[in-house]
Amino acid sequence: IMIRLLPGGQQLEAAGLEPFDGAQKVGRFYFRADLFETVESFFDAPDKAPFVLDEFGPLEFEGGGHFGLFEKIRTQDITLLVVVRKDLLPDFLGRFAQTIAKVWDLDDQDPDKVFAEISSALKVQQAGSLQHFQDYQD
Repeated sequence: IMIRLLPGGQQLEAAGLEPFDGAQKVGRFYFRADLFETVESFFDAPDKAPFVLDEFGPLEFEGGGHFGLFEKIRTQDITLLVVVRKDLLPDFLGRFAQTIAKVWDLDDQDPDKVFAEISSALKVQQAGSLQHFQDYQD
């Protein structure tokens, strides 16, 4: 899995199923050892643009992964969209219910309607950002 850091477009090998240089194994995946610190460093002074965290998973529940970034952003006045697996959603809601405004379930709702609602909620104004999100959804 490659990630692209914006602005600038720097690409980093982030994770995979096979070992690679500088990777540490967590569960069945190999993660770049400095991945989470590298990504978090880009948000030391975040602007007020909406932020999408894909995804809040087992690492974050243990306080690892992107948990520090999640905590930093959720305590600021920033619109935050968090992707959570269905099996982890009850625990997520139990822990962070006070910060949740809306839950979408792509298995039970029309994906086009969900996309429209998310776009509206995030107030996406740049066509490029909207198209990137649409491409990712497909």
